[in-house]
Amino acid sequence: METKYLLFITFSFTPLNASGTMRTSAFAKYLSEFGWIPIVVSPDWNEQNCQPSSIYDPTLVDDSNCHVYRVEYHVPKEEKFNSIRSKVLRWFGDNWLYRDMYESMETQCEKVVKEFPVKAILTSGSSNPKFIYALSSKLQKKFGLPWIVDHRDIPDQEDHYSESSLKNRMFIKASSWITARYTRNASLITTVS
Repeated sequence: METKYLLFITFSFTPLNASGTMRTSAFAKYLSEFGWIPIVVSPDWNEQNCQPSSIYDPTLVDDSNCHVYRVEYHVPKEEKFNSIRSKVLRWFGDNWLYRDMYESMETQCEKVVKEFPVKAILTSGSSNPKFIYALSSKLQKKFGLPWIVDHRDIPDQEDHYSESSLKNRMFIKASSWITARYTRNASLITTVS
């Protein structure tokens, strides 16, 4: 069987102990059984940036079936969260907080595509942070690779958005629009609800 390399971009990966991590870790583990070698690019989750600290669990790390690049980034300073601008932006999603992470992951992803004969891009993540979709869309256009989106956590299906407040309705509408904007050039979208 021919070995095929897959650029796997995700926000949730070990040692982050979150529900999304279990899904992405399983993808990385079992894709090799089908002839794919995942090259994971994820934030470098560590004791300093995992809050609360209980979501940091180094015992989860198993990189035996994939290559993993954990990208360092700067955690935004707390005082940036208190401005009116930041409150408005956080209302629609925290993408602006992840600018440094976006740039670091973009640099690493481009290095991976140049170093390995990558056949496709897989993005696994929720609707937030949306920069994961923006990054994948940009790389898909730049390198002409098929892009597969594993879309989780659809906002209008989440319990904490079920209240019919104006804020929630606006968030759902904005989130849906941004997701559609970035995923319209995806080759395949998978989801569960």
